[in-house]
Parts: sequence; structure tokens; C-alpha cells
Amino acid sequence: MATAVKHRLSHMVRNMAESETIKMAQMARNLKAQGHDVISLSLGEPDFDTPDHIKMAAVKALADGFTKYTPICWKRFVKSLNAIITSILRRNKLWCRTAQSKVLPTLP
Repeated sequence: MATAVKHRLSHMVRNMAESETIKMAQMARNLKAQGHDVISLSLGEPDFDTPDHIKMAAVKALADGFTKYTPICWKRFVKSLNAIITSILRRNKLWCRTAQSKVLPTLP
């Protein structure tokens, strides 16, 4: 007969806050369920397959030894992120003011 083993969790673990990323994803799902048109980029999981040319470029990069993190240039990162968001908005014929959108990078 198996006996239950009680595990004591540390104070830090018991008091951990829910991930902000998970909260944002749940908020997007809730808004979609209410009928709102939402494009959620919170979890970084697109709802479409990666195009073949990008998959092939990734395989080539791995074969060429590009397997380490690179230093990030925040100015270029923000510019690229803005271009991606603009592209998504245009492609979906959407418009929003800056005050209506939130872009939050996740930092350690």
C-alpha cells in the first residue's frame, strides 16, 4: 500500500506570483472568448507554421555554428519589434493608438 509523502515547500515557492506572461495569455484568451479580435504575442507561440525558407535558414545557421546567444542591441530590437507589430496590424487591416497597445519584453 502506497503512503502519501508530505513535501514541504519553501516560503519562496509558496509565495511565488503567477507569471505575468501566463496572465497576459489568459487575458487574451478571455477577451477572445468574449468576442474581441485579439492578436496575442504573449507566449511567443504563433498560431501558424514557420515558413519553410525560415526553417531551412535555421538549419543552415546551426550547421554553420551559430549556436550561442548574441549580445542584444536594444535600439535595434525595439525598431525590429515595432516593424513586426506594424506588419501584423497592416496585414490584418487593424489600427490602434499607442495608448491601446502594450509591448512588454520579458527580462530576468
